[in-house]
Amino acid sequence: MSAVPIYDWCPGALPYYITSALAADAIIARYLEHYVGHVGFDLEWKPTFARGARENPVALVQIATATDVFLFHLSAMSTVPASLMRFLQNSSIIKVGVGIQNDVKKLYNDYRLSVLSCVDLSMFARSVDNPSWNGPFKNPIGLARLVSTYLGSALSKGSITRSNWEAFPLSLAQKRYAANDAHAGYAVYSHLRALDRERETPIKQSYYSFHAILGRLYHIPIPNPEQVSSSHNDIWGLSATSRLVEWFPRNPEYDPDPPPPSKAPKTSDEQAESPKDTSAEPPNKFSPFRGKGTYKRRRNKPRSASLLV
Repeated sequence: MSAVPIYDWCPGALPYYITSALAADAIIARYLEHYVGHVGFDLEWKPTFARGARENPVALVQIATATDVFLFHLSAMSTVPASLMRFLQNSSIIKVGVGIQNDVKKLYNDYRLSVLSCVDLSMFARSVDNPSWNGPFKNPIGLARLVSTYLGSALSKGSITRSNWEAFPLSLAQKRYAANDAHAGYAVYSHLRALDRERETPIKQSYYSFHAILGRLYHIPIPNPEQVSSSHNDIWGLSATSRLVEWFPRNPEYDPDPPPPSKAPKTSDEQAESPKDTSAEPPNKFSPFRGKGTYKRRRNKPRSASLLV
C-alpha cells in the first residue's frame, strides 16, 4: 500500500517573505493589486502557554494564489501596510480558510482591520456534501481533514504549529508550514467550487460567505438576485443601500421533517408488564463504573472515516 503524499504547495519553491511595509506595498502593487479570484488566507501568532494569559497579537498574515504565497510578518513591521489593509477590504477578492470567523475577529481586535468576502471552508464543505445540513455549527472540520478528503494528501502538522511566530526571521520550516497551510485552503476551495458547479442548484454563498466588519460578521441580502451580476463583487452589493444583517453559520433554508408524534403515557398495567429498569441499580463488580467518580477506561474501536461526522 502506497503512502499518502505530503501536501507541498510547490516543491522546491519558497514563498515571498515580507518584513517591512515598504516591501509589502511593492509586492502587492506587483502581484495582488489587480488580482481577480480567491486566495487562501491564514494567520499565525505566538502561542501563550500560561493559563489565563492574554493571547499575543497576530504575527503573520498568509495569502496564497494558485502560483504564489505571500507571508506578511506583521510582528517585524512598525505598522500594518496600507496596501495590505486595502487588499483585505477588497470585496472582489474572496479570502478562504478554516475557522476564518475567529481569525478575522482577532485581526480586528489586534489591528482594527476589517476583512470583506470571507469563506469558511468547513461550512462550504458541509453544504456541498449535505445541502440539507443546518447548524448549530459546533464542530468545524479541520484543514488537514479537508485536504485528506478532497485532495488525497496529508497536511503536515506537528510542533511547528506552536512555534514562536514572532521570531525574526522566521525559520525555513516555519515558512514552509505557513505557505502550505494557506495554499491548501486555496486548493480545497477550488475543488469545492468545481463540485458545487456540478450541482443542479449551487449552494448559496450566504450559507458559507460573510463580511467581517468592525469585528462582527454580516451578510447582505439581495432583494432581486436574478437581476444581479454574476461577479462576486456585485453579489455582495456593497454599493447598494441594503441593510447589513448579522451572519451565522447555518443553512437558513433548511426545512426539516416534522417531528414524530409524542408517545402516550403507559398505563399502570403496561408499566407492570414492562421489563425492570436496572439503570438506577448500583454497579456490580463487572460494571465499568466502580464507585463514584471512578471509571474503567475501555479501548474504543476506531471510527470509519467520514467527513460529516
